[in-house]
Amino acid sequence: MKALSVLIFAAFIMFSSCSKDKLPVSDSSTISSAKGSTTVEDNPTGGGGDNIAASTVPAVVKSAFTKLYPDASTIQWKLKNENYKVEFFRGAIKWQAIFSPSGALLKQERA
Repeated sequence: MKALSVLIFAAFIMFSSCSKDKLPVSDSSTISSAKGSTTVEDNPTGGGGDNIAASTVPAVVKSAFTKLYPDASTIQWKLKNENYKVEFFRGAIKWQAIFSPSGALLKQERA
C-alpha cells in the first residue's frame, strides 16, 4: 500500500511539473494593443520566409519589436509575404512574431 501511495505521488509530481500553466503565455490568448488585438499561438513547426539582414528591416518595425520584446535574444529576421517575421528567444523559449511594414504586430507565437 505504501509503495502504491509513493507511485501515485510520483506520477502526480511528474504530470504537474509538465503543465503548460507555468508557461508565460497560454496556448491561445489575445494581446490587446492600440491597433487591435493579436492571437498568441503555439507553433511547433516554425514557418517559412527568406532570411534578411537586420539592417534591411524598417526602423518602425524594429522599434515596435524592441518595445514589445526588450528581453529578446538570438534574433533572426525574415521577409514573408511582404511582412517581417522575426524569430527570437525569450529565456529558453523560442518565439516568432510577424509585423506589417508599418510596424503593426500581426501575429506572435511560440515556435
